[in-house]
Amino acid sequence: MRLFVTLLALLVASGASAQAPKVTAASPGAGAADAARDADIVLVFDRALDAATITDATVRVFGRWSGVARGTLRLENGRRRVRFEPSRPFMAGETVTVSVSRGVTSNGQALATGYEMQFWTRAGFRSNTYAVEN
Repeated sequence: MRLFVTLLALLVASGASAQAPKVTAASPGAGAADAARDADIVLVFDRALDAATITDATVRVFGRWSGVARGTLRLENGRRRVRFEPSRPFMAGETVTVSVSRGVTSNGQALATGYEMQFWTRAGFRSNTYAVEN
């Protein structure tokens, strides 16, 4: 019985030290309703990521009307920040979905669950940019 308790304690302790990475912040923020159409998308993680796991298959960006977003993915800030620079602007008022799969790892440890968030791009024209003549 003591052997069982000891083994169980070791398993619990080893699981606690190998925590899964997670997203701690995003820009534009989840639910933002006025993001610039050409804004970079930045995800901040709580630990350094394995560079080989940051690909267009594990980090996906999709515009409701414009479809799959193409762009450049970069790791920054000691491999704790992922930046997606879209190659073209999203449409005005478009819902943009960002998803990260469990294929993203840190020291071989995968995200416990995938991550997904949405934001909306700025809609319409600014009144101070375009004047209407009578």
